[in-house]
Amino acid sequence: MAKIESLEDEIRYLDMAMAVGNLEYEELNSLYDRKLDLSQKLDGIMDLWLSLSDEA
Repeated sequence: MAKIESLEDEIRYLDMAMAVGNLEYEELNSLYDRKLDLSQKLDGIMDLWLSLSDEA
């Protein structure tokens, strides 16, 4: 559960960083790519968590 919260926190931080509006394209693109990567990891962990909770 801590991993899920950690990923969610980092995604929220990236959203705030991207919302600043004074970023260069490369920096914004890098933040966005990081957010996509974290979102995919979060989705995988959530799927695993749900499948494990269904088995219990």
